[in-house]
Amino acid sequence: MTFLLAQTAQTTAAASDSNWLAIGLGLAALALVFFALELFIPSGGVLAILCGACVFGSIASLFIYDTSAGGFALVAYLVAAPFAVVYGIKLWARTPIGRNLILGSTESSLTKGMDEETAAQETAKIRRDQVETLRAMIGKRGVVQTTLRPVGIVVIDDQRLDALAEDGVIDKGRAIEVVNVYDNQLKVRAAPQDG
Repeated sequence: MTFLLAQTAQTTAAASDSNWLAIGLGLAALALVFFALELFIPSGGVLAILCGACVFGSIASLFIYDTSAGGFALVAYLVAAPFAVVYGIKLWARTPIGRNLILGSTESSLTKGMDEETAAQETAKIRRDQVETLRAMIGKRGVVQTTLRPVGIVVIDDQRLDALAEDGVIDKGRAIEVVNVYDNQLKVRAAPQDG
């Protein structure tokens, strides 16, 4: 009878151990699913937190199952996590959401539907044209619409444009003169007042 009870206890312990293994592997798979969903669904970090919780739960479950399995899982996560994050960011940057959120995105209403290389060329052409338009304004005069501290809005030829004060602050209503173009922005100085 004692032998039968001992054998039943060992079978129950082995079954519960394999349950911990299944839980640990299941949580690892669930962590991968949450990580993949985080790349494509804007969740404000909720899916990333769930992914992290699954990783910690997986490690704990595998440690309960066997310390060597838990140690292996811990090392595997530490080695794989940086690669997964880097690859995930590269993959995410190619999604429509990623392209719109990353600075320097080449997609706009003018380049919609174009392949990436053609869109990049078209965007570069648009930027060159904008710079040339701004360079044509060098020497023109206008009026400060919002105080330049040192950046603000000026009006030149009935156009509202971003401007950068060459030196210090230029008050609203003051006449200005365009002296240069800097990073797609007009660089201006206060025009001498007629006396």
